[in-house]
Amino acid sequence: METRRKELGRHIKSTRRRAYQSTGRRTYRSQKAFAEAIGLHESSVANAEIGSDRVGDLVYSTIEEAFGWPRNSVGNYIAGRTQTLPGDLPDGEGSADEDADPRHEWSAAFRQKTGAMSVDEIIEFGKHIGETSGERARIRYLRAALQVKEEDGTLEPDPARK
Repeated sequence: METRRKELGRHIKSTRRRAYQSTGRRTYRSQKAFAEAIGLHESSVANAEIGSDRVGDLVYSTIEEAFGWPRNSVGNYIAGRTQTLPGDLPDGEGSADEDADPRHEWSAAFRQKTGAMSVDEIIEFGKHIGETSGERARIRYLRAALQVKEEDGTLEPDPARK
């Protein structure tokens, strides 16, 4: 899997650079500018481009969205469900509908971790994500975490609203 992450990282970097060359905009020339344009922290983009195993679903889904890649195509590639890098996929191959929980796009590990957390713990972790990966990633995490808790039936009603 490490080799796949490294290959994916090189692919993300070359895609970012090609996007700059094809549009002529400065937006994607540097990791910092790309990160700012898509709402991530520069270190998140850097980690994705070197193939670090520290990169999570939120970062990859933001990059997928920025490049117009099919949702979950990165996860499918890393897991070996497809041999083709994201963005090089024929239409329909590697989409989120394959091997995905129909209720939500996040992994079983994310569901398990989130289900065990209180809403206050989710909010605190969201602050950490905001500090390390940017405000857009924080908002995406909070939405996803609360959606997972609601779908799994682990979202406690707010006592202040009774």
